Amino acid sequence: MKSTQVKVNLSLPFESLIEMMSSLELREKIKLRELLDRDIAITQQKTQNIPPQELEPAIESFRRGWDDVMNGRTKPISELWDGIDVD
Repeated sequence: MKSTQVKVNLSLPFESLIEMMSSLELREKIKLRELLDRDIAITQQKTQNIPPQELEPAIESFRRGWDDVMNGRTKPISELWDGIDVD
């Protein structure tokens, strides 16, 4: 099946948007993350004069995280915020 790229301006309630995104396949979610990461970086650069930041592709981030888990390079969730002071 041939796919066609279409640009659409959607006005959805946030809950509906989350529901729609939850129905995507993993490959589609990864592509969406890549597009959002790029859009966020461009927006930050334009509005806040923040230099563009190269983000690791989602699949590489997942592979690195999976490797960490499989090789025991993890910390208990109870230690997640140790050493971080929040006012």
